[in-house]
Amino acid sequence: LTYSSTNLAVNTWYHVAVVRNGSGSNNMAMYINGVSVATGTSSGTQTTQTAIYIGGDGSANCSFPGLISNFRITKGQALYTATFTPSTSPLTTTSQGATLANVSLLTCQSTYMIDNSQNAFTITASGDARPREVNPFGWTTSVVVC
Repeated sequence: LTYSSTNLAVNTWYHVAVVRNGSGSNNMAMYINGVSVATGTSSGTQTTQTAIYIGGDGSANCSFPGLISNFRITKGQALYTATFTPSTSPLTTTSQGATLANVSLLTCQSTYMIDNSQNAFTITASGDARPREVNPFGWTTSVVVC
């Protein structure tokens, strides 16, 4: 699934959602600010032995040059399947119709690198992946500096 656009502005927050849904769960769609901007298919599977890299692909050559906030993975539940209005508050394990049991990972929500889902996975920061005090919902009011 590839999206390429010169319409994305620097220093602007965007709500990005990638959804796997449909026939055999192979259909994929990318939404930016609630609008579908790309579609494709994928037959790959994510296993428990596969590392997930947030903001990169695990190599030093490919990393996201921005900030990430409220990163959530749901399994077995496609939350966005048509145009939607992005949340104006931090994500939770039950917001936007999510079901607690389907939220596999919820992170990048505070100044700590933690998983706020019921799984409480250990997250290992790499490089300059330290938590920041800023998010798309305004400044964090109760900040603990690490």
